[in-house]
Amino acid sequence: MKRFWIVLSAMGIVLATGTLLTPQAQVPQTKLGFVNVARVLTMAPGGSDFIQQQAQAQARVQELQSQIVSLEAKVRTGLATQEEQQQLASLRVTAQAEVDALNAQLAAIREPLEMRINDAIQEIGRDQDFTIIFSFDFVQQNRNLILYVDPDADITDAIVAEVQ
Repeated sequence: MKRFWIVLSAMGIVLATGTLLTPQAQVPQTKLGFVNVARVLTMAPGGSDFIQQQAQAQARVQELQSQIVSLEAKVRTGLATQEEQQQLASLRVTAQAEVDALNAQLAAIREPLEMRINDAIQEIGRDQDFTIIFSFDFVQQNRNLILYVDPDADITDAIVAEVQ
């Protein structure tokens, strides 16, 4: 019986030291960062021009929408003349064509900018071993999920330097 306890104790020691000496899987370090993409866009070559053209396009679309809404209100009340009803139909077609043209014009400017910015984010992310890079907008919109952000995690300046 005494021998049984000695063997059992020896097995326990072997098992305990075996698990202590076995290398444990290392958890890779997570490195998070964030980028203020809006700031990068304003500082990127051609970015401020894009923002200005986008604002002008939005103003034009709002102007067209207000004209359409005004005419639609008249049509609904039954006070619109035949000419105003035709003007509304024509304005809808013209407005859609103008919106499509503005969207195409903006896309031609936006797409190369987005590609340059995304390439810079990918490059900085790989070079500096980031696991995840968030958009600053995402961080701001999810204050209930992201409770603290170290200001050193902001890599916006590095992205701006890379884009320029």
